[in-house]
Amino acid sequence: MFLRPSPISVPNFTTSYQTVLWAAVDTRARRRRRRQEVRLCAARARVCVMLLLLSSLGCSVCVSCARSGSVTSLLMSSHFALSRTLRRTGSFPSARTVRIVILGQGAVGKTALAVRFITRRFIGEYDPTLETIYRHELAIGGEAVNFEILDTAGQEEDALLMEEKIKWADGFLVVYSVTDRCSFDEVMRLCFLVNHIHSRRSCPDLPPVIIVANKKDLEFDRMVSVEEGESLSHGLKLPLREISVRDGWEETAGVFHALYTDIVQQMDKSPPSFRRRGVSRLMDKIPRIHSNAALGSTGRSFSFSSFRDLLPD
Repeated sequence: MFLRPSPISVPNFTTSYQTVLWAAVDTRARRRRRRQEVRLCAARARVCVMLLLLSSLGCSVCVSCARSGSVTSLLMSSHFALSRTLRRTGSFPSARTVRIVILGQGAVGKTALAVRFITRRFIGEYDPTLETIYRHELAIGGEAVNFEILDTAGQEEDALLMEEKIKWADGFLVVYSVTDRCSFDEVMRLCFLVNHIHSRRSCPDLPPVIIVANKKDLEFDRMVSVEEGESLSHGLKLPLREISVRDGWEETAGVFHALYTDIVQQMDKSPPSFRRRGVSRLMDKIPRIHSNAALGSTGRSFSFSSFRDLLPD
């Protein structure tokens, strides 16, 4: 007696293939709808940005174009008048970076000068051996300026590091105290050092330098007269600013603004090859402090109770 074999169930490959095919088609359709939704959201966002821009410029846009949400009808409409011409975003000038080094002997007020300019406050207690690069953003003449101010320690240091600092800077503030005769005698050596290092680089023009006589409020302790400072200024052919960092912010800001003006004038007339800034590993090791100033702000850049609050942890 022979047994009949049971029938083997054969899978329906046609049905499985159709299922996979329809799943792939559905996935492609969903991706297409998703891309269309993204494009629609982007178009609506552009319309909103355009409406905000036109409203900020004092334009009167027709209500029909605004409600329709159509980019074409908004851009092609002639029912609005611009109060001034529009410029592309790429045509706005970028912020100019200016590097300034403050030179001078110790205890002449270099740190107080930098902190006074940035914070509008006078700080009397600080670490005289700490070197810091302050980064401060400010609006001068309608354009953004990024100040990088190197506050040197004012002590005897390695000649290579001193040369790197001078090469790094676009301009210099050489500070002395009217109550310290030694700091006044140091000015000529520092100015000669700046000119000597830049003359070896075959620069067309020497960098801008301003001599700053600080602590003029201490009249009873004065050891350097005004006439002696002016004589040194005429001899070196460099401008002189006699100020008191303790008394006011305006004189301090005037020194930095004057130096910035000289730097910009030299940058504009210098060849592009001399505007390139090199990268120094020695300068990268100096700690940097960023101020939180907003452009055009009339208040303080950042506030702190003492200078030690600025030190990194």
